[in-house]
Amino acid sequence: RRYPHAYQVWRPQFDQIPLDNTRASGVDVREGASVTRVIFEEDIAVGVQLEYAGGGSAELRSRHLVDASGQAGIIGHNLKLRENDPGFRNLAIYGYWEGAASLPEPDATNIFIEAYEHGWMWAIPLHTGVMSVGAVVDSKRGQDGIRAAGAPAFYTAQVESSAHTRGMVSHAQLVDGPFVIRDWSYTSTSVTGPGYVLCGDAACFIDPLFSTGVHLALSSGLMAAAYVTTAL
Repeated sequence: RRYPHAYQVWRPQFDQIPLDNTRASGVDVREGASVTRVIFEEDIAVGVQLEYAGGGSAELRSRHLVDASGQAGIIGHNLKLRENDPGFRNLAIYGYWEGAASLPEPDATNIFIEAYEHGWMWAIPLHTGVMSVGAVVDSKRGQDGIRAAGAPAFYTAQVESSAHTRGMVSHAQLVDGPFVIRDWSYTSTSVTGPGYVLCGDAACFIDPLFSTGVHLALSSGLMAAAYVTTAL
């Protein structure tokens, strides 16, 4: 079956939906807490150490641990499982604009992708009226440019270098950002081990566009649930 459409979603709202559903399903959800350490005993993951934003800490034990810590990749970094893809050493710099011009109908809600001299750009309209505009360039070029001019000036230069995107934001206002992400394409040499499984960005990441991250998070989360159920 073909699906000739997609959805642009506001991630804070989108992510809140499964979190609330998890809590409603009886899961002990603890917000405002950070995992600072995975506890291993005889090389088996047996729990985590938490620190709360308001102070204090706790140790939680588990029969099986699912690492869904995103690009922080707590277990992957701890066990040195992560490998960057040498063919995708890129840097993305992006921000959010109010008042940007959309594409002409019937494409007003579609993503716009544009190649330019130094890489490619995206423009993603959100239902809030804000547009996400980003540039992807070679990692070294981006880091050198940001180091020399600063992130805001480098970002502005990329937008101005585009043929069409600059016109879409010519009368718009940058209201958030720019933000920088670099060297994002990676995999893990293993996504399972004694007492644990990695899923989502904690396991691998391909590209910041086309929702591959969301797809991998949801599909690997489903597989992780089946894996843990089977293991237990």
